[in-house]
Amino acid sequence: MDQQTAVQFLEEYHTTFSSLDPVAITALFAFPCQVVGDTGTVALTSVPGPEVWAAAIERIVGAYRVLGVTTATPEGVQVVPVTAGTALVALTWHLEDAEGRPVYSFAACYTLVDTDAGPRIAAVVHDETPRLQQAVAAVTQRHKP
Repeated sequence: MDQQTAVQFLEEYHTTFSSLDPVAITALFAFPCQVVGDTGTVALTSVPGPEVWAAAIERIVGAYRVLGVTTATPEGVQVVPVTAGTALVALTWHLEDAEGRPVYSFAACYTLVDTDAGPRIAAVVHDETPRLQQAVAAVTQRHKP
């Protein structure tokens, strides 16, 4: 996969994720999908199909709504074409609220693969989970009576 195709897909992913539509977001993944989360301990999950992933995306989208996330800005995008049909994309996402205030940032790396439906994400490595949990906990604490 060439750099231009990978960058175009990343733009589509960014726009789609900004819609906060779990079904549309899930459609940009290939299954089974490997998800590696690093919370200090690395956890590997194999997501067998879109139904399971849509539920996970729904939880993330729900948390973004609680946090008031309206924008995710990619920074430091690095694309490494690996083969004619694959590429790696590494970047940092900066999440912001409607006033442009930072919510949190996290690192992610995506393995993109060519499919009959176009490029799709076949694997994700990220360090978002602890940042998401901390942000939600902070909001929850602020809203306690």
